[in-house]
Amino acid sequence: GQEEPFNSLIIGDGVSGWDDDNASQGYHISSDGNGYITFTPTVNTTHVRLRGEYEHWQDSWAVVEWHVAGVNMHVPTSTPGWREVDVTRAVAMTADVQYSFRAESTGGNPTWNRKIKIESVVP
Repeated sequence: GQEEPFNSLIIGDGVSGWDDDNASQGYHISSDGNGYITFTPTVNTTHVRLRGEYEHWQDSWAVVEWHVAGVNMHVPTSTPGWREVDVTRAVAMTADVQYSFRAESTGGNPTWNRKIKIESVVP
């Protein structure tokens, strides 16, 4: 996961695509952007628990989607300010193979994304 500074990558192999990063805000994607974090699970996985936060100023808007290994995790719609995310979905991954987390802008909305934690739920 990430701890302050929120742009310091603790879990993951690298980042790409983000158009800005900030110690308190995390990682930013523009209104038509995608941001990536590559990571390598250490165990075979059937489900993933994904936690974190994203920021937007509107209420109940679909402004960002988070994907793990190509699976849309269906994050909740926005609340004004920081929206906490805690979702678990079926995502099959093999140990020691590199995958990607992707934050995808939707509806032309930029967002800050931070405190991202990807946890394997093992069989």
